[in-house]
Amino acid sequence: MAILDLICKSSVSFPKDCSNTKMDNKLLYVGGAYNYLSCLYFPISPHLYNKDLISAKLILFKHPISQHKAICSKCCCSECFSYYKEHDCLNKNDCNNDNSNDYFLCPLLEYFSVYSDSYSTPKADLSKKISFVDDANLCYTEIDITKIMESWLYEDIDNKGVMLFANNCSNLISYGSEKDDVSGMHPAVRLAYKEKHCHKELSSIPCTVEVK
Repeated sequence: MAILDLICKSSVSFPKDCSNTKMDNKLLYVGGAYNYLSCLYFPISPHLYNKDLISAKLILFKHPISQHKAICSKCCCSECFSYYKEHDCLNKNDCNNDNSNDYFLCPLLEYFSVYSDSYSTPKADLSKKISFVDDANLCYTEIDITKIMESWLYEDIDNKGVMLFANNCSNLISYGSEKDDVSGMHPAVRLAYKEKHCHKELSSIPCTVEVK
């Protein structure tokens, strides 16, 4: 078995309503009061198309949410927001909703760019949606995207990247992007694969050879 890390080539975050909000391009956001989503693209090397894929894991490294982002980290569902406003407690950590830790990933069907927040949200294949949760005790998030990688390698869909998003009551998560100053914070897809045998192995047959 061999291991290979695919490094993210490009990524961007913006609010789900595409409100043309400028973001720090060194960070990727998911969820929160403005319902951020993030798009990432990982190029696939041509030599991987003739390998037997075992697994593919997307690895994202977290940045601590800074104090000035505190209000953005709260959920934005109407019931919870009304409660916070009425009781003047926007500094609550959670909204007592079972959905506050639900996040999703799915493959993109359209390309994205750094100006995606000025246009409609790129279309994604929700039939291949993968759910994951945020473990607050870990400094990273690991998501199994083996089925999506197989779809790319077997050319069921084009590789246009993936989208991370959350429901309307999820807390904000901040990840390092490929532009982070610390290379160890860059997103990566870790592939485990083995060589595919394209040809039949040679067989041997006992025989007697006479030399005259």
